Amino acid sequence: MSNHYAVSRIEALENALFTPQKLYVLIESVTSEQQEKILSENGYSVGKGIDEKISENRRESLEFICESCSSGELKTFFLLKNDFTAIKRILKLILLELPYKEVEQGNVSVGEIESKILKNMIVNIEPLSEKLVEGVVLDCFDAFQKHFGSIIDIRVDRGYYEMVELLARDSHLPLFQEYAKREIFYRNIKMLYRVRREESLKKVCEYGWIEGGNFSSREWQKFIEYDDSKLEKIFESALMHIKESESLMKQGKFESFERAIEREWREKVKNSKLNSSSDEKILAHYFIKEFEYTTLKRIIKGKQMGVSSERLIESVRGEYV
Repeated sequence: MSNHYAVSRIEALENALFTPQKLYVLIESVTSEQQEKILSENGYSVGKGIDEKISENRRESLEFICESCSSGELKTFFLLKNDFTAIKRILKLILLELPYKEVEQGNVSVGEIESKILKNMIVNIEPLSEKLVEGVVLDCFDAFQKHFGSIIDIRVDRGYYEMVELLARDSHLPLFQEYAKREIFYRNIKMLYRVRREESLKKVCEYGWIEGGNFSSREWQKFIEYDDSKLEKIFESALMHIKESESLMKQGKFESFERAIEREWREKVKNSKLNSSSDEKILAHYFIKEFEYTTLKRIIKGKQMGVSSERLIESVRGEYV
């Protein structure tokens, strides 16, 4: 597919994105049938449930994006999240169904775990990451033997971001490089503040720090024992552009912190589209579609939970590209 055609197609697809006005119509809808109809009228498949519509649209969007992109690193990146979600699911099925007694007595070997998982796990990921995935599996098994059942999400997420960092390192796209750097930093800082509030996580956090960000994993581990004023000095320059971010973290308002980060990133993506290469436009479109899926899921979940239209409108106002 030519770069010119790909960019033209991307621009056409963006005309079909949900606008704030369309989102308000979705928020004001009363029944699931009305919500499905609104999604169908905006490019989502007809005749399926809401969750299926979003999943199907995401799959189709990813297929087109991968076809359009000339960068091998980006194609791998676009598929990474699916792969690591599958890794997480498989690990949970295998590890969490194993009785602790079987593990303690050595009746289940690491080799068995590896052979069951690795031969079916690496689908879209390049061979260079096989050792990375193997490291994820071995760390999860090691922690599971120590009764750290909460390790799987933490360690698999670290594996995902380490792979993103590897890909970004070889990329020529500034937007991708910046994405990898900021995601690693914010993921580490969120875990740091969560660990400081939840004593149980101190047992497993050493498995979760991601290398390649602003600090080494050893430094992040040390930060757990620092007092608030010392941490504020360390992170002041990195967080000052996100309003009230330090306060949100100290209060344990992790979801609000994530929303603040999202708002700031959306602005960067929007600005990057003004003057960029075809691959960077495709990458920006990928991020914009992910914003749309996240926003739609928040609205649908909020409506299912009985959140008022006023609160939902306020939650998306000023945040949506």
